[in-house]
Amino acid sequence: MTKLIITADDYGMSPAVNEGIEAGVAAGVIKSTNLMPGMAYCIGISKLKKKYPHLSVGLHWHLTAGYPVCQKNKILSLIDDDGKFWCYSEFIKRFRKKLISLDEIRIELIAQYQRFCDYYGGLPDYWNTHHNLLVGFNLFNLFLEVASSLNIKKMRNRQRIYVPAKGKTSKSIAWVLTEPAKRAILNKWTSKAKRKGFSSPDGIIVPLNEEDKLDLEYVFKHINWKQGMVGEMVIHPATSIDSEYFGAITEKRIKEFLLFSDQAVIKLAEKNGIEVCGFEGV
Repeated sequence: MTKLIITADDYGMSPAVNEGIEAGVAAGVIKSTNLMPGMAYCIGISKLKKKYPHLSVGLHWHLTAGYPVCQKNKILSLIDDDGKFWCYSEFIKRFRKKLISLDEIRIELIAQYQRFCDYYGGLPDYWNTHHNLLVGFNLFNLFLEVASSLNIKKMRNRQRIYVPAKGKTSKSIAWVLTEPAKRAILNKWTSKAKRKGFSSPDGIIVPLNEEDKLDLEYVFKHINWKQGMVGEMVIHPATSIDSEYFGAITEKRIKEFLLFSDQAVIKLAEKNGIEVCGFEGV
Protein backbone atom coordinates (compact mmCIF):
# COMPACT_ATOMS: atom_id res chain seq x y z
CA MET A 1 0.00 0.00 0.00
CA THR A 2 1.17 3.52 -0.75
CA LYS A 3 1.00 6.23 1.93
CA LEU A 4 -0.18 9.81 1.57
CA ILE A 5 0.44 12.67 4.00
CA ILE A 6 -2.13 15.44 3.54
CA THR A 7 -0.42 18.50 5.00
CA ALA A 8 -2.20 21.81 5.59
CA ASP A 9 0.31 24.67 5.57
CA ASP A 10 0.14 28.04 7.35
CA TYR A 11 -1.40 27.39 10.78
CA GLY A 12 -1.40 30.70 12.66
CA MET A 13 -1.77 32.90 9.58
CA SER A 14 -5.39 33.90 10.30
CA PRO A 15 -8.56 32.73 12.09
CA ALA A 16 -10.01 31.41 8.81
CA VAL A 17 -6.87 29.39 8.07
CA ASN A 18 -6.89 27.88 11.56
CA GLU A 19 -10.59 27.05 11.27
CA GLY A 20 -10.11 25.43 7.88
CA ILE A 21 -7.22 23.31 9.12
CA GLU A 22 -9.00 22.33 12.33
CA ALA A 23 -12.06 21.19 10.35
CA GLY A 24 -9.90 18.94 8.18
CA VAL A 25 -8.13 17.51 11.23
CA ALA A 26 -11.49 16.82 12.92
CA ALA A 27 -12.65 14.98 9.79
CA GLY A 28 -9.57 12.75 9.95
CA VAL A 29 -8.34 13.93 6.54
CA ILE A 30 -5.56 16.33 7.51
CA LYS A 31 -2.91 14.37 9.40
CA SER A 32 -0.23 17.04 9.31
CA THR A 33 -0.06 20.81 9.70
CA ASN A 34 2.70 23.33 10.34
CA LEU A 35 2.98 26.48 12.40
CA MET A 36 4.13 29.96 11.29
CA PRO A 37 5.63 31.22 14.57
CA GLY A 38 5.66 34.90 13.65
CA MET A 39 1.98 35.10 12.76
CA ALA A 40 -0.66 36.49 15.11
CA TYR A 41 -2.89 33.43 15.54
CA CYS A 42 -0.53 30.68 16.70
CA ILE A 43 -1.80 30.26 20.21
CA GLY A 44 -4.36 27.55 19.35
CA ILE A 45 -1.75 25.02 18.25
CA SER A 46 -1.22 23.50 21.70
CA LYS A 47 -4.97 22.87 22.16
CA LEU A 48 -5.17 21.31 18.70
CA LYS A 49 -2.32 18.91 19.48
CA LYS A 50 -3.81 17.95 22.86
CA LYS A 51 -7.12 17.17 21.20
CA TYR A 52 -5.47 15.23 18.36
CA PRO A 53 -2.24 13.79 19.81
CA HIS A 54 -1.41 11.81 16.66
CA LEU A 55 -1.41 14.96 14.51
CA SER A 56 2.00 15.75 13.00
CA VAL A 57 2.92 19.40 13.63
CA GLY A 58 5.88 20.95 11.84
CA LEU A 59 7.77 24.22 11.86
CA HIS A 60 6.89 26.38 8.84
CA TRP A 61 9.83 28.78 8.69
CA HIS A 62 8.78 32.08 7.11
CA LEU A 63 10.96 34.99 5.99
CA THR A 64 8.74 36.55 3.29
CA ALA A 65 5.40 37.07 5.08
CA GLY A 66 4.41 38.53 8.41
CA TYR A 67 6.61 39.81 11.20
CA PRO A 68 9.84 38.43 12.63
CA VAL A 69 10.09 36.74 16.00
CA CYS A 70 13.57 38.04 16.71
CA GLN A 71 14.32 41.56 17.98
CA LYS A 72 14.25 43.81 14.93
CA ASN A 73 17.64 45.41 15.52
CA LYS A 74 19.25 41.97 15.10
CA ILE A 75 17.80 41.27 11.63
CA LEU A 76 17.63 44.63 9.87
CA SER A 77 18.40 43.20 6.42
CA LEU A 78 15.26 41.03 6.55
CA ILE A 79 12.65 43.71 7.29
CA ASP A 80 11.22 46.91 5.83
CA ASP A 81 10.73 50.28 7.56
CA ASP A 82 7.52 49.00 9.20
CA GLY A 83 9.30 46.04 10.74
CA LYS A 84 7.66 43.47 8.43
CA PHE A 85 9.48 40.89 6.35
CA TRP A 86 10.12 41.88 2.75
CA CYS A 87 7.61 40.34 0.37
CA TYR A 88 8.80 37.39 -1.68
CA SER A 89 9.74 39.34 -4.83
CA GLU A 90 11.60 42.00 -2.84
CA PHE A 91 13.43 39.35 -0.82
CA ILE A 92 14.63 37.76 -4.08
CA LYS A 93 15.90 41.09 -5.43
CA ARG A 94 17.74 41.89 -2.23
CA PHE A 95 19.18 38.41 -1.87
CA ARG A 96 20.59 38.53 -5.39
CA LYS A 97 22.18 41.89 -4.61
CA LYS A 98 23.68 40.39 -1.43
CA LEU A 99 21.67 42.74 0.76
CA ILE A 100 20.24 39.88 2.84
CA SER A 101 22.44 38.66 5.68
CA LEU A 102 22.75 34.88 6.02
CA ASP A 103 23.74 35.31 9.66
CA GLU A 104 20.53 37.26 10.30
CA ILE A 105 18.49 34.54 8.59
CA ARG A 106 20.09 31.99 10.90
CA ILE A 107 19.28 34.12 13.98
CA GLU A 108 15.62 34.48 12.92
CA LEU A 109 15.21 30.78 12.14
CA ILE A 110 16.44 29.83 15.60
CA ALA A 111 14.14 32.41 17.19
CA GLN A 112 11.17 30.98 15.27
CA TYR A 113 12.09 27.50 16.47
CA GLN A 114 12.13 28.70 20.07
CA ARG A 115 8.76 30.45 19.62
CA PHE A 116 7.35 27.25 18.11
CA CYS A 117 8.43 25.24 21.15
CA ASP A 118 6.92 27.84 23.51
CA TYR A 119 3.53 27.85 21.76
CA TYR A 120 3.42 24.15 21.04
CA GLY A 121 4.83 22.83 24.28
CA GLY A 122 7.05 20.38 22.40
CA LEU A 123 9.46 19.94 19.50
CA PRO A 124 8.55 20.11 15.79
CA ASP A 125 7.83 16.81 14.08
CA TYR A 126 9.35 18.17 10.85
CA TRP A 127 10.24 21.44 9.08
CA ASN A 128 9.60 23.19 5.79
CA THR A 129 9.59 26.75 4.44
CA HIS A 130 6.94 29.27 3.42
CA HIS A 131 6.98 30.19 -0.29
CA ASN A 132 9.32 27.19 -0.80
CA LEU A 133 12.17 29.50 0.08
CA LEU A 134 14.67 26.66 0.46
CA VAL A 135 14.37 25.94 -3.29
CA GLY A 136 16.93 28.23 -4.89
CA PHE A 137 18.90 31.30 -3.87
CA ASN A 138 21.57 29.01 -2.30
CA LEU A 139 19.50 28.78 0.88
CA PHE A 140 19.03 25.02 0.98
CA ASN A 141 22.32 24.40 2.78
CA LEU A 142 21.57 27.08 5.36
CA PHE A 143 18.14 25.67 6.20
CA LEU A 144 19.60 22.17 6.38
CA GLU A 145 22.39 23.33 8.69
CA VAL A 146 20.01 25.08 11.09
CA ALA A 147 17.51 22.20 11.11
CA SER A 148 20.34 19.76 11.82
CA SER A 149 21.65 21.89 14.70
CA LEU A 150 18.13 21.89 16.20
CA ASN A 151 17.77 18.15 15.61
CA ILE A 152 14.64 18.45 13.42
CA LYS A 153 15.44 15.44 11.26
CA LYS A 154 12.25 15.17 9.19
CA MET A 155 11.55 17.55 6.34
CA ARG A 156 9.52 18.15 3.20
CA ASN A 157 10.94 16.73 -0.01
CA ARG A 158 10.41 19.15 -2.90
CA GLN A 159 10.87 16.40 -5.50
CA ARG A 160 7.66 16.00 -7.51
CA ILE A 161 5.42 12.94 -7.90
CA TYR A 162 3.30 13.77 -10.92
CA VAL A 163 -0.32 13.23 -11.80
CA PRO A 164 -0.84 13.25 -15.59
CA ALA A 165 -3.23 15.90 -16.85
CA LYS A 166 -6.76 14.83 -17.78
CA GLY A 167 -6.58 17.01 -20.83
CA LYS A 168 -3.99 19.48 -21.99
CA THR A 169 -1.26 20.27 -19.47
CA SER A 170 -1.10 23.81 -18.12
CA LYS A 171 2.72 23.64 -18.06
CA SER A 172 4.66 25.81 -20.51
CA ILE A 173 7.28 24.64 -23.03
CA ALA A 174 9.95 26.35 -20.93
CA TRP A 175 8.82 24.34 -17.89
CA VAL A 176 9.02 21.08 -19.86
CA LEU A 177 12.54 21.88 -21.11
CA THR A 178 13.93 22.81 -17.68
CA GLU A 179 12.21 20.03 -15.72
CA PRO A 180 14.99 17.38 -16.06
CA ALA A 181 17.61 19.79 -14.67
CA LYS A 182 15.33 20.71 -11.76
CA ARG A 183 14.70 17.06 -10.92
CA ALA A 184 18.44 16.39 -10.93
CA ILE A 185 19.08 19.27 -8.51
CA LEU A 186 16.29 18.13 -6.20
CA ASN A 187 17.66 14.58 -6.21
CA LYS A 188 21.08 15.93 -5.28
CA TRP A 189 19.61 17.92 -2.38
CA THR A 190 17.55 14.95 -1.16
CA SER A 191 20.61 12.70 -1.22
CA LYS A 192 22.61 15.24 0.74
CA ALA A 193 19.87 15.56 3.36
CA LYS A 194 19.70 11.77 3.74
CA ARG A 195 23.46 11.58 4.24
CA LYS A 196 23.05 14.06 7.08
CA GLY A 197 20.42 11.88 8.74
CA PHE A 198 17.23 13.54 7.47
CA SER A 199 14.19 11.59 6.34
CA SER A 200 11.29 12.78 4.22
CA PRO A 201 8.42 11.64 2.02
CA ASP A 202 9.40 10.60 -1.51
CA GLY A 203 8.00 13.85 -2.92
CA ILE A 204 4.97 16.10 -3.19
CA ILE A 205 1.96 15.23 -5.34
CA VAL A 206 1.80 17.62 -8.31
CA PRO A 207 -0.95 17.41 -10.96
CA LEU A 208 0.40 18.54 -14.33
CA ASN A 209 -2.84 20.47 -14.67
CA GLU A 210 -3.35 22.44 -11.45
CA GLU A 211 -7.13 22.35 -11.83
CA ASP A 212 -7.09 18.56 -11.50
CA LYS A 213 -5.98 18.83 -7.86
CA LEU A 214 -9.55 19.28 -6.68
CA ASP A 215 -10.70 16.12 -8.47
CA LEU A 216 -9.44 13.65 -5.88
CA GLU A 217 -11.09 10.67 -7.52
CA TYR A 218 -8.93 11.31 -10.59
CA VAL A 219 -5.80 12.28 -8.64
CA PHE A 220 -5.81 9.27 -6.31
CA LYS A 221 -6.26 6.92 -9.25
CA HIS A 222 -3.51 8.44 -11.41
CA ILE A 223 -0.65 9.40 -9.05
CA ASN A 224 2.55 8.28 -10.76
CA TRP A 225 4.16 6.47 -7.83
CA LYS A 226 5.36 2.99 -6.94
CA GLN A 227 4.13 0.59 -4.28
CA GLY A 228 5.52 1.46 -0.86
CA MET A 229 6.22 5.11 -1.63
CA VAL A 230 5.15 7.97 0.66
CA GLY A 231 3.79 11.11 -1.00
CA GLU A 232 2.81 14.44 0.49
CA MET A 233 -0.13 16.50 -0.75
CA VAL A 234 0.22 20.13 0.32
CA ILE A 235 -2.99 22.13 0.81
CA HIS A 236 -3.89 25.60 2.13
CA PRO A 237 -7.48 25.53 3.42
CA ALA A 238 -9.34 28.54 4.84
CA THR A 239 -13.00 29.08 5.69
CA SER A 240 -13.07 32.66 4.39
CA ILE A 241 -10.85 35.38 2.96
CA ASP A 242 -9.43 37.22 5.96
CA SER A 243 -5.69 37.73 5.41
CA GLU A 244 -3.42 39.87 3.25
CA TYR A 245 -1.06 36.89 2.96
CA PHE A 246 -3.33 34.59 0.93
CA GLY A 247 -1.68 35.57 -2.34
CA ALA A 248 -2.43 33.97 -5.71
CA ILE A 249 -4.19 30.95 -4.16
CA THR A 250 -6.83 33.01 -2.33
CA GLU A 251 -9.91 31.49 -3.98
CA LYS A 252 -8.43 28.00 -3.99
CA ARG A 253 -8.12 28.08 -0.18
CA ILE A 254 -11.90 28.11 0.21
CA LYS A 255 -12.33 25.24 -2.25
CA GLU A 256 -9.67 23.20 -0.47
CA PHE A 257 -11.38 23.77 2.87
CA LEU A 258 -14.66 22.40 1.50
CA LEU A 259 -12.97 19.41 -0.07
CA PHE A 260 -10.54 18.38 2.65
CA SER A 261 -12.97 18.72 5.57
CA ASP A 262 -15.08 15.89 4.13
CA GLN A 263 -14.56 12.39 5.59
CA ALA A 264 -15.31 10.95 2.16
CA VAL A 265 -11.69 11.72 1.23
CA ILE A 266 -10.48 8.90 3.50
CA LYS A 267 -12.83 6.36 1.92
CA LEU A 268 -11.77 7.49 -1.55
CA ALA A 269 -8.11 7.05 -0.62
CA GLU A 270 -8.71 3.56 0.79
CA LYS A 271 -10.58 2.63 -2.37
CA ASN A 272 -7.40 3.41 -4.32
CA GLY A 273 -5.07 1.52 -1.97
CA ILE A 274 -3.80 4.67 -0.24
CA GLU A 275 -3.23 4.97 3.51
CA VAL A 276 -3.58 8.56 4.75
CA CYS A 277 -1.04 9.17 7.52
CA GLY A 278 1.15 11.81 9.17
CA PHE A 279 4.93 12.21 9.28
CA GLU A 280 5.15 9.12 11.47
CA GLY A 281 4.90 7.26 8.14
CA VAL A 282 8.28 8.64 7.03
